[in-house]
Amino acid sequence: EDTQEDKKTFQGPKSAIKEAEEEAINDFNDGLRSFQQGQRKKAMIAFEKPLLMNIPWLAKHKHMFSEFGTTLRKIKIFGLAMRYHSKALSLSPNETNILFNIARVYICLGDNASAEKCLKTVLQNKPTLKEALLLQKHIDKSK
Repeated sequence: EDTQEDKKTFQGPKSAIKEAEEEAINDFNDGLRSFQQGQRKKAMIAFEKPLLMNIPWLAKHKHMFSEFGTTLRKIKIFGLAMRYHSKALSLSPNETNILFNIARVYICLGDNASAEKCLKTVLQNKPTLKEALLLQKHIDKSK
């Protein structure tokens, strides 16, 4: 029977990109823990780390960066949320879901004009996206 060590050897070493991904997730989670403990400065340093990594991220990592951005928007750290969503968008330009998330951050920042620009592209690509239509309706009401 194979041992864990045999399996590890058979699969080969982890790729550098996989290690970087795990490091980014760990750093982000450390940031969340620090934030929940009221250690805002420590949290911000941890949240910055994945953005500062000099890694040739792959298009598939858009999900990780977008998820980080959404989490930060929910805890009202809008500047960093925008940076994470922008990073995700750089990995997958014109990705409708990422543009929608960027629009949501713009709304939180009170920048309805920029949100509307994002939503215009989102709705051109997905004209029936319910969430985008609702957000556009919200913007229209506030005019």
